[in-house]
Amino acid sequence: MGGLVTGFLFADYASNAAVVLPYALFFIVFVVGTSCTLESFRSVITDPRGFFIALGVIFILMPLIGYLMGFFFHSGTPAYAAGHFLLSVTPVAITSMVWTGIAGGHIALSLALVTVVTLVSGVNIPFQMAFFMGKVVEFDALALTGSLSRTIVIPVILGLALRNRAPKAVVPLRPYFDLVTKLMMLVIITVNGAVVRPYVQGFDWEIIRLFLLVGLHNFLNFFSALAVAALFLGRRHMALPSVVYASSMKNTAAGIVIALNYFGPVVALPVVFSMMMQQFWAGAVYRIMNRLKG
Repeated sequence: MGGLVTGFLFADYASNAAVVLPYALFFIVFVVGTSCTLESFRSVITDPRGFFIALGVIFILMPLIGYLMGFFFHSGTPAYAAGHFLLSVTPVAITSMVWTGIAGGHIALSLALVTVVTLVSGVNIPFQMAFFMGKVVEFDALALTGSLSRTIVIPVILGLALRNRAPKAVVPLRPYFDLVTKLMMLVIITVNGAVVRPYVQGFDWEIIRLFLLVGLHNFLNFFSALAVAALFLGRRHMALPSVVYASSMKNTAAGIVIALNYFGPVVALPVVFSMMMQQFWAGAVYRIMNRLKG
């Protein structure tokens, strides 16, 4: 929140830092890769149900929710519709692993989902955006594929290779990686606050309506994922929190960078609003899962 406010107040200066956004995203995704070990993937293979259920929710249910949000609520504002859909196909948030740990879930499963979804996002995001939103917003799908390959797919592969080839070199660097990641996140959020300022400074009914609809979108993401996971896994299964959080929590930093570079600040607004409320819904669904266990 502080980064958004800073960018909003000092928009003339902060917007100049937009050129560093792809590099910031590159580093953040690289750090994701350095968290992954081959053992984490092997542990998922022994019971792959949660993994495949989560993939179904991530690649089918979440995009469907995003598309329907735009179809029903933003027929007259295609940029907002595209923003809802982009939010739905953005890669899994790293913080999903933190919430999975808090909820006593399968952290290795969360780690595997973050890695796999990030790896395929270079192709998945342009394909689904073109398929569902191609008539709503114009963009170069091939260029977006190339860009995401450079800023998401390549760095996560490099991180994976470094962690598994030289783990003794990576582990001591983790605290520094985490610190720089937080700084990169702050830069992304601050720049976004600057570039969206012209679109929210009036704070009219349209912006309030969009904020409320993004809240509804987040609610549907979290609780539809919870319903599907509970139905197919059972409400006490260890993989339940992993499926819920990996499906619902989005890497909003990545979504913002993609929106600003290929679609414009208006498309970024739903992602920005989601960044502001995602942790609230994560906490709410955590309390629900605790009750289900009882």
